[in-house]
Amino acid sequence: TYHETYEEPAMVSEIQQAMALFMFDNLEDITLEKLDKQRKRLLKTFHPDEGSSDDTGFAQKINVAYDTMSIYPAR
Repeated sequence: TYHETYEEPAMVSEIQQAMALFMFDNLEDITLEKLDKQRKRLLKTFHPDEGSSDDTGFAQKINVAYDTMSIYPAR
């Protein structure tokens, strides 16, 4: 029903941004295992010790996106 699938517009935006950051196309295909693997890959790639100081902010964005996405993985 409509009420079961409705999400607040701001939350949808956060989910969409997190999906884009983690390079996921479909929310239904995300498992906690895939999410963890992608997070580790992104953090390794963008770790502040591996690049410029700008990467610190990006690592924080990865962690926020992970928190957002970890609510929704398929069980």
